[in-house]
Amino acid sequence: MKFTDKTLAPIVLLISTIALIGVQWLSTGVDGETDSITHYQIARYAFKYPSFFLNHWGKPLFTILASPLSQFGYTGAIAFNLLCGLLSAWFAYLIAKRLEYRHAWVAIIFTLFTPVYLFIMFTSLTEILFSLVLIASIYLFISKRFFAASILISLIPFARTEGMMYIVLFIPAFIWMKQYKSLPFLLTGFILFSISGWPMYHDPLWFFTKMPYSSAGSDLYGSGSFWFYMKEMIFILNYPLLILFITGLSAILFNLRTGVKNLSDIKNVTLYFLIIPAFFGFILAQSILWWQGMMGVLGSTRFIACVLPLSSLIALAGFEWIMEKAKAMKIIYFLLATFIITLVVYKPFTYDKIPMKTGINFAVMEKLTDWLKTSSYSKHKALYTDPMYPFYMDIDPFDQQKCFKVYTFENIDPATLLKPGELLIWDAQFAGYEGHLPFDSLMKNNNLRLLNMFTPAESFTIIGGSKYKLAVFMKAPRDTTAAVYKQFYLNDFEGSLTVEQMKFVSTEKQSSGKQSILLTAVNTYSPAAEAKLQNLPGAGTISLRATARILNPSQSEKGQIILVLSIDDPNHKVYRYITTKDTESEHKPGEWFDITLTEVVDRNVPENGNYKVYVWYTGKEKLFVDDLKLEYMQVGYE
Repeated sequence: MKFTDKTLAPIVLLISTIALIGVQWLSTGVDGETDSITHYQIARYAFKYPSFFLNHWGKPLFTILASPLSQFGYTGAIAFNLLCGLLSAWFAYLIAKRLEYRHAWVAIIFTLFTPVYLFIMFTSLTEILFSLVLIASIYLFISKRFFAASILISLIPFARTEGMMYIVLFIPAFIWMKQYKSLPFLLTGFILFSISGWPMYHDPLWFFTKMPYSSAGSDLYGSGSFWFYMKEMIFILNYPLLILFITGLSAILFNLRTGVKNLSDIKNVTLYFLIIPAFFGFILAQSILWWQGMMGVLGSTRFIACVLPLSSLIALAGFEWIMEKAKAMKIIYFLLATFIITLVVYKPFTYDKIPMKTGINFAVMEKLTDWLKTSSYSKHKALYTDPMYPFYMDIDPFDQQKCFKVYTFENIDPATLLKPGELLIWDAQFAGYEGHLPFDSLMKNNNLRLLNMFTPAESFTIIGGSKYKLAVFMKAPRDTTAAVYKQFYLNDFEGSLTVEQMKFVSTEKQSSGKQSILLTAVNTYSPAAEAKLQNLPGAGTISLRATARILNPSQSEKGQIILVLSIDDPNHKVYRYITTKDTESEHKPGEWFDITLTEVVDRNVPENGNYKVYVWYTGKEKLFVDDLKLEYMQVGYE
């Protein structure tokens, strides 16, 4: 049997489908951005709350199409994205055939195994549907089905707002092909959704007037480098596809003069009017939005998934060029093709992102809800800000009898939003930073009782600079004097030092007493506070706060001072490792300052475990450490 594009493409698509199903079957958890959870929740409950079908933030086209499979849970929502990804790959193949590429079937592999595209397929984010609408519209155009292309691309803003630019992009392509009658159909989507949304929004221009993006998001997320996305291309495509992409783009541009001379050919119009401008235009638009901090857009590599089927076509042009050079020697031709394709398929799996495992922040919420489900508070109504809460509680996030969401607490006492006995699920990102509700303000609130706190196995910093953690509060009167840290350990390094530690005592600088510990490139660790976990004061779970006084004479060294809390099992295997750096504390060079780490510690986990707190210096100059102090506060007090 002779293999051709016509026979190879279905086989490759089938094998890829089986592989993707296998990846999903092997996945053990949920990862990705929390937007994925929110999109799923809107689609999942759209039949119960029909207004969700036109929810602007949720993206109406995504919600309408994803809602049937989302009834089967989050796995159903992922299945929808996998289906969209497979269809996108198929349309990439069909376009490659129209462009007369000899290895058009390879476009399927290049699309599905572009790293970021593959990762996003295993979420419920909107980028994959967007890419499908875009590449399917381009296929319809190159197939000279202009009316269908016009109608389909008119729907793309309702998959993602950035789609407006593609309606504009198709206009010159239609005009060049003298398809003037197709132009009015570019308004199809706006007309349909304006009419559909009239009963809900009472405004025919609701798509524009009810835009959910504002300067408030920009204030939260800030801005970044114009070159952010270009620098991330190594991550987005990885080296094999990036090299092929650059090769293909070079080959296309090398033939630009010939292509321009033959712009009556639909292939050249599609390539030079749509494929290349669509890819680079999207990156340019996202780069400007992030650079200027516009529309509350946070720079994220996931956005580029919208146009990655197009990058696969450009990379395929590079593959074609390389294969053309190698075709004279069949063995080299076969081995080279096998090597390239194998490398492209293999590379995404080196990122340690698939099969999906529970993300570090998702794991904390999962831990919180596991505790809550088995506690006496499991039936209490809860106020939340993070969509992961109802997701892991497996409850309707829009059922006001069970929970309700608040987006901001600015100038609001959260206790006034709760009835006695109701819970507040606080998180550092959505409540603390975006919602303007500092954790310390809750600890000082006489009407809120702290029930429990949860932190990740390895600490990480959120946007805004705080350490990620979750906490459960209940509205109930309490004595705030109980919510204070109590000191139980202090080492001022004036005595009780070993002979070895005495070698590094310095009288040059001190925060208290007459001496401190000098750390250098040779002596990198301070004396530690260490003992059995069960020797910690309190009972059960406590909040442990470690503080050390630091003096850094260097004007240039930053991020080289680390305060460490290490928790080991009885065999001295690290169970948890939490750190904070000097860059997370405000200070001036040459002045004493506090470096502080706060962490929730279960005195019984791991059983017979140990804790150790110390300062670690990774710099090359010198550092003075004084007054290593430990404090605790009981968590879950009544």
